[in-house]
Amino acid sequence: MAQGQGFASATAEPDHADHADPADRREAEHPRDHATTRERPGGFRASCMVVRPDAVNEDQGITLTTGISRETVGSEALCMRLMMLPPGTRGTPHSHRGHESAIWVAMGEVEIWHGPGLCGRTVVHAGDFLYIPPGTPHLPVNRSETKMMVAVMARTDPAERESVVLCDLPPHLDGLFAVPVANGAG
Repeated sequence: MAQGQGFASATAEPDHADHADPADRREAEHPRDHATTRERPGGFRASCMVVRPDAVNEDQGITLTTGISRETVGSEALCMRLMMLPPGTRGTPHSHRGHESAIWVAMGEVEIWHGPGLCGRTVVHAGDFLYIPPGTPHLPVNRSETKMMVAVMARTDPAERESVVLCDLPPHLDGLFAVPVANGAG
């Protein structure tokens, strides 16, 4: 999957359940809990919403899709996006000030350099989960020559980008300067 391909423009809309069975349709037309449509910050109405993602290049050097966030659905404490890292590329070192991150790798694998001075190294394979504590510097690298890495990323920062802090590549990883940053950032 090439960057930006296969994603429609990002929209958030209530799921009207056109495909639901008759009992579900009756419930949708006559809901028992009317509190689910209260107004939320940003003018969003609190109800189930579908987001159709669009690829966005990020400062972290990776491609993330739009997804669940304050910007798209009015989320108050959650951000969830799809992350892609093409073969033979890397992100840029960064951390997320005050926010936890969780990553589930759906396809491929990724080498993560992490911790103070990016001295820790962990390889995360398809099907693995990775937890990143708040403020922990990390750097994703896709060493594969052929496989795209695709993952689902969740973070406790509903604003998507406000907590991102870019870091310098430490001297012990200077060999990674030869690995191109996925979206040309950095």
